Amino acid sequence: MTHLFRIEEKIWDSVDYDTILDTATALEKAGLDQPPYAVFDIQATLNHKIMARLFSGWDKFITRAHAPTRTFTFRYEYDKENNHLTTRLKINESWLDHQNIEKICKYNSIDPAQLHGEIEYISSFLNHTLFALLATKNASKTTEKIKKHGPKSRKRPREYDYITTIKIGKITETQRGDGDGQSSVRPHLRRGHIRNQRVGKGLSEVKPIFIQPCFINADESWINNQRKEYRIAA
Repeated sequence: MTHLFRIEEKIWDSVDYDTILDTATALEKAGLDQPPYAVFDIQATLNHKIMARLFSGWDKFITRAHAPTRTFTFRYEYDKENNHLTTRLKINESWLDHQNIEKICKYNSIDPAQLHGEIEYISSFLNHTLFALLATKNASKTTEKIKKHGPKSRKRPREYDYITTIKIGKITETQRGDGDGQSSVRPHLRRGHIRNQRVGKGLSEVKPIFIQPCFINADESWINNQRKEYRIAA
């Protein structure tokens, strides 16, 4: 049993690779990049368009693997003593091991080294994304405790004790759009960063502090022009 973090699909329209990476780097410098649990899973659904935007040059692999839309589930196991994070990808209810990856590569005519590299790259990005979203002050994080089956139940055991779903929360910060206001800009993530702040007597000392990432939108017209199901909810 472990904890599952689910990243809502709409979030991918509001983040980009550089913002996530810069925020993760700032978290690391601030010493705030420790995994939330020793073992946890991350689940995210990425369609072909989002994958191509986040990971340039990978659209051919996605097409070849017949996965225009795929829900990725990665398991992260953190060895605190050695400061090492092990990841595994789950496909069709099975956790991929070396033998399964070799079969996939043979079936799809993919170089095993390439697939290993891509799996590692995606798992690392999702891990950075989770850290950034957990630190985002106006991201919505809802945790559900999963009820266990009774001792005499023949049902399949529950895989998770808790599931946390992360969404875009209520956006209160706005910026003015450029031009005459005819165009609108969707919400986006303002990156987390390190800022040197003067402290102490006479502000003679400098202390680095971490500024939390935050979802903001450029103008209200983006929200007003969306269909009802795409409006930002608290």
